[in-house]
Amino acid sequence: MSDAAQPEGYEETAFTADRIPRQAPPPPKGKLGKLGDAFDMARLPWGHYIGINPSEFEYEYAGGWYCDYKYMGEHDFHDFNHINELRWSKFVDEDISLIYRFFRFWFVVVSHGFSFIASGGGKGGGWFFSAIGVFVLLLLLVSAFLVNPDEPFPYDGLLVPLSFFLLCGVATILKSLFEKYSIRFYKSNQNWSDDVAFCRRSGLVKSFQGNFPFYEFDAFIEMAADMKGNQRHTLKVRHRYPQFSKDKRSGLPLEFTFPTDTGSIAERYAMWDMLSRYMDVSQPL
Repeated sequence: MSDAAQPEGYEETAFTADRIPRQAPPPPKGKLGKLGDAFDMARLPWGHYIGINPSEFEYEYAGGWYCDYKYMGEHDFHDFNHINELRWSKFVDEDISLIYRFFRFWFVVVSHGFSFIASGGGKGGGWFFSAIGVFVLLLLLVSAFLVNPDEPFPYDGLLVPLSFFLLCGVATILKSLFEKYSIRFYKSNQNWSDDVAFCRRSGLVKSFQGNFPFYEFDAFIEMAADMKGNQRHTLKVRHRYPQFSKDKRSGLPLEFTFPTDTGSIAERYAMWDMLSRYMDVSQPL
């Protein structure tokens, strides 16, 4: 570690790029760990700042800073903001009852599962369930006009396909409202946690598995592909020593995902550059 002076107002453990102590090598990886390495297409560098932010944070009044809080009413944005001078939060605390969580969960399941429009603008599950309704309707018509032409038409049976169409239509409307006003589901309850966060003043990354120095984390661009061969990339910030930070239930190493608003790999580099400068107390906020 160099003898660079510690900036005032920060703890002794605060991070600067020129004060990173010598690191122990990571432990050997098992078969699953080596398999996971196949998806890491690039490890991002430390301390070489370009001074750029991802597009959603590029300007002081860009939507990425404020869009989550426009319905918070008279609450102070500072306390609810996921980024301030103290920490970059990665978890949302909610002060709500289990009953509210239960009904909200099923509301989201029904509205998204039966909607004609999927997330991202594609075709949703409503088309599949409507196809079932059409099939039932065809069976009724065949039964009424070909199999039993002398029997009265089973008008009661029309309630089945019509119920499918009505359910999917209502679900589509509810999903559209949810996507437009989703923050209202968290109004007066949304509070970004101080306990799962990248803390600038202390240089620590806090998590449910414990608190670890920021310099013990490595950033990777992770690549994944769907069945059609389309690639998507994600910025992963992963703890280098999983023997100290594995999740006790899943056994997975501690890592954080930083999404960006576009699919560009450059946006992932910009996000890491922004996070590194945020944690480096030698850099201005």
